[in-house]
Amino acid sequence: MKDRSLVKIDIPAALEFLPPARLAISGLANQANFSVQEIQEIKDAFSDACRFALQNAYSQEETNNKLSVKCHVSKEELKICIEHEDINICIKRKRKK
Repeated sequence: MKDRSLVKIDIPAALEFLPPARLAISGLANQANFSVQEIQEIKDAFSDACRFALQNAYSQEETNNKLSVKCHVSKEELKICIEHEDINICIKRKRKK
């Protein structure tokens, strides 16, 4: 059985679409047995990274209207990568033992 799994989510590049993506991230973290406090920290880091990507993308034109999120889930950690235009941010959280 494979230890890692990958979940991809593409959402419109606008702040109002972050809550459903946060909910998906929360569900993945919950399924990976992170604590409630860890899940909140992951969601907060995810939101901050998305806001940064949306506000600091190189192009101010609406040429790329999507935010791509890739989540790698394993027994030990959750890694979330956010891509928008020229911005690529990864968050890695290891589960506390």
